[in-house]
Amino acid sequence: MPACDLAPPKPASSAPPPTGAAGLRRGRRRSDRLPAAMILVVEDEYWIAESLAREIALDGNTVIGPAATPTKALALIDATPNIGGAVLDVRLGGDTAFAIAEKLRERNVPFVFFTAYDDIPWPPHFRATPKISKTADWRDLKRVLFGLSERRKRQPQDFREAVATVLPRLRTLAHQLAGDATLGDRMVERVLEAAIAQIDQRRQYSTVEAWLVAMLHAETTEPDDRTLN
Repeated sequence: MPACDLAPPKPASSAPPPTGAAGLRRGRRRSDRLPAAMILVVEDEYWIAESLAREIALDGNTVIGPAATPTKALALIDATPNIGGAVLDVRLGGDTAFAIAEKLRERNVPFVFFTAYDDIPWPPHFRATPKISKTADWRDLKRVLFGLSERRKRQPQDFREAVATVLPRLRTLAHQLAGDATLGDRMVERVLEAAIAQIDQRRQYSTVEAWLVAMLHAETTEPDDRTLN
């Protein structure tokens, strides 16, 4: 009996399905030189979960799960400190994986949505999250996951480089919005301070410039009088 929370039909072969929270590591064959990682699999269709878990494990990674429900997935996240990435089926019975995605986002764990549906009402902050069709295999999924992981490692440096490029335009816009250069510069300072504190929200926008401009416009609508101080 598998340790995951799926309720599978009787397997047609003698090979055992993936194990649960302790994870699964099978084989040493790696299809490329990407580093091994602990990968959370959230999928409520048994055969899809079993097939994906096998591919991940045969690639030298450790499988966490698979989990078929948000409750099980959240428990695995809490019990696993070093998750390197996650593959999330969006629709889990009558529920969704959005609560799981929120938890992973808080932990700064890269994840992709693995879905066969196009008509899902995506929360605004997940519209830019990678969405991979269930016709894809682990090779496609890991390119996205490990690509996200590498970009996150570079995020502070990328942010500094992008700010240096956009800062003159941002200041010009702030001066126009505030009607005063000094007040505009103060607005830019507050926006950059907020951006550093909320850098994970950068993923909701296509570019750093679009993100900072949106924050700058939000700054002008704040119902306080900080720009007068």
